[in-house]
Amino acid sequence: MKALTLSAIAAALPALAMAQEAAEKVAPSVQGQHFGLSDEVWLWLFMGTAVVFTIIILTVNSAIRNLAETKNLWKPKAASLVLLLLVSRVAFAQDAGMEAAEEARFIFSDKAFWAMAAANVFLMFYALMQLRLLSNVTKKVAGLDAVEPVMTPLQEGPSWFTKFWMRINDLKAVEHEKDLLLNHNYDGIKELDNNLPPWWKWTFYLSIIFGVVYLTHFHILKTGALPKEELAITTAEAEAEVAAYIARAKMNVDETSVVYLLEDERLTAGASVFKANCAVCHGQALEGGVGPNLTDTYWLHGGSIKDVFKVIKYGVPAKGMQAWNTNLTPIQIQNVSTYILSMQGSNPANAKEPQGDHSDPAQPEGSEAVPAAEPVAPTDAPAETPATAQNETNIDLTVSVK
Repeated sequence: MKALTLSAIAAALPALAMAQEAAEKVAPSVQGQHFGLSDEVWLWLFMGTAVVFTIIILTVNSAIRNLAETKNLWKPKAASLVLLLLVSRVAFAQDAGMEAAEEARFIFSDKAFWAMAAANVFLMFYALMQLRLLSNVTKKVAGLDAVEPVMTPLQEGPSWFTKFWMRINDLKAVEHEKDLLLNHNYDGIKELDNNLPPWWKWTFYLSIIFGVVYLTHFHILKTGALPKEELAITTAEAEAEVAAYIARAKMNVDETSVVYLLEDERLTAGASVFKANCAVCHGQALEGGVGPNLTDTYWLHGGSIKDVFKVIKYGVPAKGMQAWNTNLTPIQIQNVSTYILSMQGSNPANAKEPQGDHSDPAQPEGSEAVPAAEPVAPTDAPAETPATAQNETNIDLTVSVK
């Protein structure tokens, strides 16, 4: 069986070493390395150790045959054959690579490297096995069989888990229970003077230490936050996160979510944006110029906050108005839309004539629209006093009764 195994290894390792030739043909000018050492150094190390192990195996095997006075013991020529085939194959690949290019460097493919390493490991273990066999044969010949058998049977005893369990619980063996018996006897039930388990005692000691540290940290030095303080801190952090989220959400406003909010900071920011970008066409007071008047109630594209936002964002290319979504952020467009709507009814001087369709003035968020009062026809008749009205009523009643 051993001979067949070594023969299989002898046949397989040269095939693995063929990868060496392919690696050298692909990159002949690169120096191979494994684990920080060049492959050339590894080759000499593998060859040297293999030769040493082979010499040890042959020497020990010869000594065993001489002591046993038999030649039927297995001769490890196959191990030498494995080494010689592998080394010769790698050396042949090295020579072929050198002939192919003058600047070639020795390269171990990964398969060839680990094959050489495995061959050396095998030879090392086999050499150790042979040395152990030589020691046993020597004792056999010298009549020292009782010194140490080749395989010593395991002594039966408690398992490692049993030993561990007894140690952590400070338990005593059953044969020592008589030493732990107390004088207490309750209807034949006796009591053992066992110690508390060490893990229980250490847990109790650690809880005391933890209590002292906790009391000092939180109540004496007050360097830590108590539960109520932690709740307040966590609540403040959560509120800050909510505020940051709302701020980010405001920046994501569009024509479907924009609202008309009359806030001083929005009006100020919107006025600044309008004067810098829009006044050139609509006038400083929104009275109109190239663009329409923005202070009246007539609109070409709708007078709601969403309509104004959409026109500013996408522009009106047909009328020469550019899209401002590439120059202004959504919040800036909302601010300038708010500013424009807040200027409705300001009646600036030199206002341009109305354009578009009438639209009721936009109402800020949270306020209700106030309907326009119905016009009352003027009359020249003097207002009647309550007394006069009462007299007429009395007269009508009198006439009707009559």
